[in-house]
Amino acid sequence: MNRKKRIAILLTLCGLAGIGMIAPRAQAKSPAAASICSRLVTQLRASPATVLNDLVVKKTMLPPWIVNASSHPAQGDPVYRHLPPEWRTMGGRGASFPTIEGLPRTALSMVSAFAGSGDCLQYQFFERKQAGAVRLLGSPPIQSDLCSLAGTSGSLATVLGKPAFIVYGSDNPDNHGPRLNIMPWKGTRWGPACHVSIQWTHRYPVRLRYCDADRAVCVAARKSAPAVERRYERYFAEQDADFNDIGTFSFRGFRFQSTLTAEGRALVGRARRIAMSRVTEDERHGAPSWLRGVFSADVPLFSLRLDGKLYVASATGGPNLIRWIVPPAKGYFNEVGGDRNNGPLLVVYQAPRAHSHQLVPLAVLTMHSRTSGVKSIEAGDGYAP
Repeated sequence: MNRKKRIAILLTLCGLAGIGMIAPRAQAKSPAAASICSRLVTQLRASPATVLNDLVVKKTMLPPWIVNASSHPAQGDPVYRHLPPEWRTMGGRGASFPTIEGLPRTALSMVSAFAGSGDCLQYQFFERKQAGAVRLLGSPPIQSDLCSLAGTSGSLATVLGKPAFIVYGSDNPDNHGPRLNIMPWKGTRWGPACHVSIQWTHRYPVRLRYCDADRAVCVAARKSAPAVERRYERYFAEQDADFNDIGTFSFRGFRFQSTLTAEGRALVGRARRIAMSRVTEDERHGAPSWLRGVFSADVPLFSLRLDGKLYVASATGGPNLIRWIVPPAKGYFNEVGGDRNNGPLLVVYQAPRAHSHQLVPLAVLTMHSRTSGVKSIEAGDGYAP
Protein backbone atom coordinates (compact mmCIF):
# COMPACT_ATOMS: atom_id res chain seq x y z
CA MET A 1 0.00 0.00 0.00
CA ASN A 2 1.55 3.30 -1.04
CA ARG A 3 1.97 6.28 1.25
CA LYS A 4 -0.76 8.42 -0.33
CA LYS A 5 -3.34 5.64 -0.02
CA ARG A 6 -2.47 5.02 3.67
CA ILE A 7 -2.88 8.74 4.43
CA ALA A 8 -6.28 8.81 2.69
CA ILE A 9 -7.50 5.79 4.71
CA LEU A 10 -6.26 7.31 7.99
CA LEU A 11 -8.00 10.61 7.23
CA THR A 12 -11.23 8.75 6.47
CA LEU A 13 -11.05 6.79 9.74
CA CYS A 14 -10.29 9.96 11.73
CA GLY A 15 -13.24 11.65 10.12
CA LEU A 16 -15.54 8.78 11.04
CA ALA A 17 -14.21 8.76 14.59
CA GLY A 18 -14.81 12.49 14.82
CA ILE A 19 -18.37 12.08 13.65
CA GLY A 20 -18.86 9.35 16.27
CA MET A 21 -17.61 11.72 18.99
CA ILE A 22 -19.68 14.66 17.79
CA ALA A 23 -23.00 12.88 17.21
CA PRO A 24 -23.87 12.20 20.88
CA ARG A 25 -23.29 15.88 21.70
CA ALA A 26 -25.53 16.96 18.83
CA GLN A 27 -28.24 14.62 20.09
CA ALA A 28 -27.92 16.08 23.56
CA LYS A 29 -28.51 19.58 22.14
CA SER A 30 -31.60 18.45 20.20
CA PRO A 31 -34.10 17.19 22.79
CA ALA A 32 -36.44 14.39 21.82
CA ALA A 33 -39.30 16.74 22.66
CA ALA A 34 -38.36 19.03 19.77
CA SER A 35 -38.43 16.09 17.37
CA ILE A 36 -42.07 15.44 18.40
CA CYS A 37 -43.03 18.96 17.31
CA SER A 38 -40.93 18.71 14.16
CA ARG A 39 -42.51 15.41 13.20
CA LEU A 40 -45.96 16.77 13.97
CA VAL A 41 -45.35 19.82 11.78
CA THR A 42 -44.24 17.55 8.93
CA GLN A 43 -47.55 15.70 9.18
CA LEU A 44 -49.64 18.87 9.42
CA ARG A 45 -47.93 20.57 6.48
CA ALA A 46 -48.77 17.55 4.33
CA SER A 47 -52.50 18.05 4.99
CA PRO A 48 -53.26 21.79 5.34
CA ALA A 49 -56.90 21.31 4.27
CA THR A 50 -57.42 18.85 7.12
CA VAL A 51 -55.79 21.25 9.60
CA LEU A 52 -58.11 24.05 8.49
CA ASN A 53 -61.18 21.82 8.59
CA ASP A 54 -60.46 20.37 12.03
CA LEU A 55 -59.45 23.55 13.84
CA VAL A 56 -61.66 26.14 12.12
CA VAL A 57 -64.69 24.34 10.70
CA LYS A 58 -65.18 21.48 13.17
CA LYS A 59 -63.44 23.33 16.05
CA THR A 60 -61.87 20.05 17.22
CA MET A 61 -58.32 18.91 17.80
CA LEU A 62 -56.18 17.30 15.09
CA PRO A 63 -56.95 13.59 14.94
CA PRO A 64 -55.24 11.28 14.27
CA TRP A 65 -52.08 13.26 15.06
CA ILE A 66 -53.34 14.63 18.39
CA VAL A 67 -56.00 12.86 20.45
CA ASN A 68 -57.10 14.44 23.73
CA ALA A 69 -57.53 12.22 26.77
CA SER A 70 -61.03 11.17 27.76
CA SER A 71 -62.37 12.71 30.97
CA HIS A 72 -65.01 11.81 33.53
CA PRO A 73 -66.21 13.16 36.91
CA ALA A 74 -63.60 12.48 39.56
CA GLN A 75 -66.12 11.47 42.22
CA GLY A 76 -67.16 8.40 40.24
CA ASP A 77 -63.62 7.06 39.93
CA PRO A 78 -62.40 4.59 42.62
CA VAL A 79 -59.03 6.37 42.62
CA TYR A 80 -60.71 9.55 43.86
CA ARG A 81 -60.50 8.64 47.55
CA HIS A 82 -56.73 8.17 47.22
CA LEU A 83 -56.13 11.69 45.94
CA PRO A 84 -55.02 14.54 48.27
CA PRO A 85 -57.85 15.82 50.52
CA GLU A 86 -58.14 19.22 48.80
CA TRP A 87 -59.48 17.56 45.67
CA ARG A 88 -62.33 15.96 47.61
CA THR A 89 -63.53 19.43 48.66
CA MET A 90 -62.77 21.23 45.41
CA GLY A 91 -66.45 21.55 44.50
CA GLY A 92 -67.09 23.62 47.62
CA ARG A 93 -64.16 26.02 47.19
CA GLY A 94 -65.38 28.12 44.32
CA ALA A 95 -64.22 25.70 41.62
CA SER A 96 -66.07 23.42 39.28
CA PHE A 97 -66.29 19.81 40.36
CA PRO A 98 -63.06 18.03 39.47
CA THR A 99 -62.64 15.66 36.56
CA ILE A 100 -60.04 12.99 35.83
CA GLU A 101 -58.34 12.57 32.47
CA GLY A 102 -56.53 9.39 31.52
CA LEU A 103 -54.60 8.16 28.51
CA PRO A 104 -55.25 4.64 27.19
CA ARG A 105 -52.45 2.10 27.65
CA THR A 106 -50.66 4.34 30.17
CA ALA A 107 -50.87 4.84 33.94
CA LEU A 108 -50.66 8.62 33.48
CA SER A 109 -53.70 10.59 34.67
CA MET A 110 -54.61 14.13 35.71
CA VAL A 111 -57.24 15.44 38.10
CA SER A 112 -58.28 19.01 37.38
CA ALA A 113 -60.85 21.71 38.12
CA PHE A 114 -61.45 25.35 37.20
CA ALA A 115 -61.33 28.04 39.87
CA GLY A 116 -61.30 31.80 40.31
CA SER A 117 -62.69 34.69 38.29
CA GLY A 118 -60.40 33.82 35.38
CA ASP A 119 -61.55 30.17 35.19
CA CYS A 120 -57.99 29.03 35.83
CA LEU A 121 -57.06 25.36 35.64
CA GLN A 122 -56.04 23.65 38.90
CA TYR A 123 -54.37 20.29 38.28
CA GLN A 124 -52.46 17.38 39.79
CA PHE A 125 -50.79 14.62 37.78
CA PHE A 126 -50.57 11.08 39.09
CA GLU A 127 -50.01 7.47 38.11
CA ARG A 128 -52.47 4.73 38.94
CA LYS A 129 -51.11 1.85 41.00
CA GLN A 130 -52.58 -1.45 42.12
CA ALA A 131 -55.62 -1.48 44.41
CA GLY A 132 -56.52 2.09 43.48
CA ALA A 133 -53.38 3.63 44.98
CA VAL A 134 -51.77 6.61 43.29
CA ARG A 135 -48.28 8.03 42.87
CA LEU A 136 -48.32 11.80 42.66
CA LEU A 137 -46.19 13.32 39.91
CA GLY A 138 -44.58 16.69 39.45
CA SER A 139 -45.98 19.18 36.97
CA PRO A 140 -44.60 19.71 33.46
CA PRO A 141 -42.65 22.94 32.82
CA ILE A 142 -45.68 25.19 32.44
CA GLN A 143 -44.65 28.86 32.55
CA SER A 144 -47.95 30.63 33.28
CA ASP A 145 -51.42 30.12 34.69
CA LEU A 146 -53.85 28.38 32.36
CA CYS A 147 -57.00 30.51 32.42
CA SER A 148 -59.81 30.13 29.92
CA LEU A 149 -60.72 33.83 30.10
CA ALA A 150 -57.16 34.62 29.03
CA GLY A 151 -57.42 32.17 26.15
CA THR A 152 -55.25 29.34 27.51
CA SER A 153 -56.07 25.80 28.55
CA GLY A 154 -54.37 22.45 28.97
CA SER A 155 -55.07 18.77 28.50
CA LEU A 156 -53.44 15.36 28.48
CA ALA A 157 -53.20 13.99 24.96
CA THR A 158 -51.33 11.60 22.73
CA VAL A 159 -49.17 13.33 20.12
CA LEU A 160 -48.26 10.99 17.27
CA GLY A 161 -49.16 8.17 19.65
CA LYS A 162 -46.93 9.43 22.50
CA PRO A 163 -48.32 10.65 25.87
CA ALA A 164 -47.94 14.38 26.52
CA PHE A 165 -49.47 17.41 28.17
CA ILE A 166 -50.48 20.20 25.79
CA VAL A 167 -51.03 23.87 26.62
CA TYR A 168 -53.33 25.50 24.06
CA GLY A 169 -53.11 29.22 23.41
CA SER A 170 -53.22 31.85 20.68
CA ASP A 171 -50.18 32.78 18.63
CA ASN A 172 -50.77 36.56 18.54
CA PRO A 173 -53.62 39.09 18.63
CA ASP A 174 -53.39 39.79 14.89
CA ASN A 175 -53.60 36.21 13.71
CA HIS A 176 -55.60 34.27 16.31
CA GLY A 177 -53.81 31.14 15.13
CA PRO A 178 -53.34 28.34 17.66
CA ARG A 179 -50.11 27.78 19.53
CA LEU A 180 -49.46 24.41 21.13
CA ASN A 181 -46.84 23.90 23.84
CA ILE A 182 -46.16 20.17 23.97
CA MET A 183 -44.49 18.50 26.98
CA PRO A 184 -43.97 14.77 26.41
CA TRP A 185 -44.21 12.21 29.21
CA LYS A 186 -41.11 9.99 29.24
CA GLY A 187 -42.46 7.29 31.55
CA THR A 188 -40.72 8.61 34.68
CA ARG A 189 -40.42 12.34 33.99
CA TRP A 190 -41.58 15.17 31.75
CA GLY A 191 -39.41 15.84 28.74
CA PRO A 192 -38.40 19.33 27.56
CA ALA A 193 -41.16 21.41 26.03
CA CYS A 194 -41.44 22.32 22.37
CA HIS A 195 -44.12 24.29 20.52
CA VAL A 196 -46.07 24.41 17.29
CA SER A 197 -47.56 27.63 15.90
CA ILE A 198 -50.14 27.82 13.12
CA GLN A 199 -50.96 31.03 11.26
CA TRP A 200 -53.99 31.54 9.06
CA THR A 201 -54.79 33.55 5.99
CA HIS A 202 -58.00 35.60 6.09
CA ARG A 203 -60.49 37.30 3.83
CA TYR A 204 -62.65 40.23 4.90
CA PRO A 205 -66.10 40.31 3.28
CA VAL A 206 -68.28 43.36 3.91
CA ARG A 207 -72.04 43.88 3.72
CA LEU A 208 -73.63 47.30 3.31
CA ARG A 209 -76.66 47.42 5.62
CA TYR A 210 -77.75 51.03 5.24
CA CYS A 211 -76.85 53.91 2.96
CA ASP A 212 -78.02 57.51 3.21
CA ALA A 213 -78.53 59.66 0.10
CA ASP A 214 -74.81 59.94 -0.75
CA ARG A 215 -73.89 56.69 -2.51
CA ALA A 216 -70.29 57.83 -3.00
CA VAL A 217 -69.76 57.78 0.78
CA CYS A 218 -71.09 54.23 0.99
CA VAL A 219 -68.90 53.02 -1.86
CA ALA A 220 -65.79 54.57 -0.29
CA ALA A 221 -66.69 53.21 3.17
CA ARG A 222 -67.09 49.75 1.72
CA LYS A 223 -63.59 49.89 0.22
CA SER A 224 -62.08 50.95 3.57
CA ALA A 225 -64.06 48.49 5.73
CA PRO A 226 -61.72 45.43 5.39
CA ALA A 227 -58.76 47.48 6.63
CA VAL A 228 -60.89 48.89 9.47
CA GLU A 229 -61.88 45.35 10.45
CA ARG A 230 -58.25 44.21 10.60
CA ARG A 231 -57.36 47.16 12.84
CA TYR A 232 -60.46 46.67 14.99
CA GLU A 233 -59.62 42.98 15.53
CA ARG A 234 -56.28 44.00 16.99
CA TYR A 235 -57.82 46.77 19.07
CA PHE A 236 -60.42 44.40 20.52
CA ALA A 237 -57.75 41.80 21.33
CA GLU A 238 -55.70 44.48 23.12
CA GLN A 239 -58.72 45.59 25.16
CA ASP A 240 -59.50 41.98 26.04
CA ALA A 241 -55.91 41.32 27.11
CA ASP A 242 -55.88 44.48 29.27
CA PHE A 243 -59.13 43.44 30.95
CA ASN A 244 -57.68 40.00 31.76
CA ASP A 245 -54.38 41.48 33.00
CA ILE A 246 -55.56 44.46 35.07
CA GLY A 247 -59.27 43.77 35.57
CA THR A 248 -60.48 46.77 33.56
CA PHE A 249 -60.36 48.20 30.06
CA SER A 250 -57.37 50.38 29.18
CA PHE A 251 -59.44 52.73 26.95
CA ARG A 252 -56.59 52.87 24.45
CA GLY A 253 -57.15 55.26 21.63
CA PHE A 254 -58.25 53.72 18.33
CA ARG A 255 -56.54 55.22 15.32
CA PHE A 256 -57.16 53.89 11.85
CA GLN A 257 -55.39 56.19 9.42
CA SER A 258 -52.25 58.31 9.68
CA THR A 259 -51.45 60.97 12.25
CA LEU A 260 -54.57 62.62 13.64
CA THR A 261 -54.93 66.19 12.44
CA ALA A 262 -56.32 69.08 14.47
CA GLU A 263 -59.49 68.90 12.39
CA GLY A 264 -59.75 65.16 13.04
CA ARG A 265 -59.26 65.62 16.79
CA ALA A 266 -61.97 68.27 16.86
CA LEU A 267 -64.45 66.07 14.99
CA VAL A 268 -63.78 63.03 17.18
CA GLY A 269 -64.05 65.20 20.32
CA ARG A 270 -67.43 66.53 19.25
CA ALA A 271 -68.67 63.06 18.34
CA ARG A 272 -67.56 61.65 21.69
CA ARG A 273 -69.27 64.52 23.55
CA ILE A 274 -72.53 63.87 21.70
CA ALA A 275 -72.32 60.12 22.25
CA MET A 276 -71.57 60.33 25.95
CA SER A 277 -74.25 62.99 26.56
CA ARG A 278 -76.81 60.61 25.09
CA VAL A 279 -75.48 57.75 27.22
CA THR A 280 -75.74 59.96 30.31
CA GLU A 281 -79.31 60.87 29.38
CA ASP A 282 -80.18 57.20 28.93
CA GLU A 283 -78.68 56.38 32.34
CA ARG A 284 -81.14 58.83 33.88
CA HIS A 285 -83.95 56.82 32.31
CA GLY A 286 -82.85 53.45 33.63
CA ALA A 287 -80.00 52.38 31.32
CA PRO A 288 -77.54 50.00 33.04
CA SER A 289 -74.80 51.64 35.07
CA TRP A 290 -72.06 49.72 33.27
CA LEU A 291 -73.04 51.26 29.94
CA ARG A 292 -70.69 54.27 30.16
CA GLY A 293 -67.52 52.24 30.73
CA VAL A 294 -68.34 49.52 28.24
CA PHE A 295 -69.39 52.01 25.58
CA SER A 296 -66.12 53.95 25.88
CA ALA A 297 -64.07 50.76 25.50
CA ASP A 298 -66.11 48.89 22.92
CA VAL A 299 -67.22 51.70 20.58
CA PRO A 300 -64.10 53.60 19.55
CA LEU A 301 -64.82 56.78 17.59
CA PHE A 302 -62.21 57.79 15.03
CA SER A 303 -61.73 60.08 12.06
CA LEU A 304 -62.06 58.50 8.62
CA ARG A 305 -61.03 60.20 5.39
CA LEU A 306 -63.04 59.05 2.37
CA ASP A 307 -62.32 60.48 -1.09
CA GLY A 308 -60.47 63.39 0.47
CA LYS A 309 -63.25 64.37 2.89
CA LEU A 310 -63.12 63.85 6.66
CA TYR A 311 -65.86 61.99 8.55
CA VAL A 312 -66.29 60.42 11.99
CA ALA A 313 -66.77 56.66 12.25
CA SER A 314 -67.23 54.07 14.96
CA ALA A 315 -66.54 50.34 15.14
CA THR A 316 -68.21 47.96 17.54
CA GLY A 317 -68.90 44.28 18.02
CA GLY A 318 -72.63 44.65 17.33
CA PRO A 319 -75.59 47.00 17.02
CA ASN A 320 -76.80 47.00 20.62
CA LEU A 321 -74.44 49.70 21.91
CA ILE A 322 -74.92 51.93 18.86
CA ARG A 323 -78.66 52.07 19.60
CA TRP A 324 -77.90 54.24 22.64
CA ILE A 325 -76.32 57.11 20.68
CA VAL A 326 -78.20 57.44 17.37
CA PRO A 327 -81.81 58.32 16.63
CA PRO A 328 -83.87 55.11 16.56
CA ALA A 329 -85.92 56.15 13.53
CA LYS A 330 -83.82 54.33 10.96
CA GLY A 331 -84.98 50.79 10.21
CA TYR A 332 -81.53 49.34 9.55
CA PHE A 333 -81.03 48.46 13.21
CA ASN A 334 -83.93 46.03 13.10
CA GLU A 335 -82.35 44.37 10.09
CA VAL A 336 -78.88 44.27 11.63
CA GLY A 337 -80.17 43.01 14.95
CA GLY A 338 -81.96 40.13 13.28
CA ASP A 339 -78.87 38.83 11.51
CA ARG A 340 -77.34 35.98 13.50
CA ASN A 341 -74.15 36.12 11.45
CA ASN A 342 -73.23 39.67 12.37
CA GLY A 343 -69.65 40.75 12.34
CA PRO A 344 -68.39 43.99 13.87
CA LEU A 345 -70.34 47.07 12.86
CA LEU A 346 -68.81 50.04 11.04
CA VAL A 347 -70.86 53.25 11.11
CA VAL A 348 -69.81 56.37 9.19
CA TYR A 349 -71.37 59.58 10.54
CA GLN A 350 -71.85 63.00 9.13
CA ALA A 351 -69.05 65.24 10.44
CA PRO A 352 -70.64 66.91 13.51
CA ARG A 353 -70.67 70.69 13.60
CA ALA A 354 -69.62 72.68 16.66
CA HIS A 355 -73.12 72.79 18.17
CA SER A 356 -74.49 69.46 16.89
CA HIS A 357 -76.63 67.45 19.31
CA GLN A 358 -76.87 64.15 17.48
CA LEU A 359 -74.82 61.83 15.31
CA VAL A 360 -76.27 61.22 11.86
CA PRO A 361 -75.32 57.88 10.22
CA LEU A 362 -74.47 58.01 6.52
CA ALA A 363 -73.45 54.37 6.05
CA VAL A 364 -73.73 51.22 8.18
CA LEU A 365 -71.76 48.10 7.27
CA THR A 366 -71.14 44.74 8.87
CA MET A 367 -67.53 43.58 8.65
CA HIS A 368 -66.44 39.96 8.75
CA SER A 369 -63.19 38.09 9.17
CA ARG A 370 -63.13 34.63 7.61
CA THR A 371 -60.26 32.18 8.02
CA SER A 372 -59.55 31.08 4.48
CA GLY A 373 -56.41 28.95 4.61
CA VAL A 374 -53.16 27.97 6.30
CA LYS A 375 -50.37 30.52 6.02
CA SER A 376 -47.65 28.69 7.96
CA ILE A 377 -47.03 25.83 10.39
CA GLU A 378 -43.84 26.12 12.39
CA ALA A 379 -42.11 24.16 15.17
CA GLY A 380 -39.75 25.48 17.80
CA ASP A 381 -37.80 24.27 20.83
CA GLY A 382 -38.76 25.37 24.31
CA TYR A 383 -41.96 26.70 25.87
CA ALA A 384 -43.46 29.69 24.01
CA PRO A 385 -45.34 31.94 26.49
